[in-house]
Amino acid sequence: MIKAAKVEKMITLEEAIKNPRLLRGLKKECFTCDPYNPVRKERANCPECKGTGFSPADVIGIVADLKKGRKDLNARTAAYYDED
Repeated sequence: MIKAAKVEKMITLEEAIKNPRLLRGLKKECFTCDPYNPVRKERANCPECKGTGFSPADVIGIVADLKKGRKDLNARTAAYYDED
């Protein structure tokens, strides 16, 4: 059985945006077979975690969205011209 481990290194948002690979391999508790999920699956037959209770965290996708959002914001701000 896999046990959750405490992350020993703090990673700032800026570091994660510069290098999303730092976040690869992070896992979270599986929601599909969570005992508090009212529509849960049996842990042994869980298609998400395959019975371990932990599934991959999509942190890299979240960081990529943040990076894109910041780039879009910077592009809009750079194109703005205030006449006042």
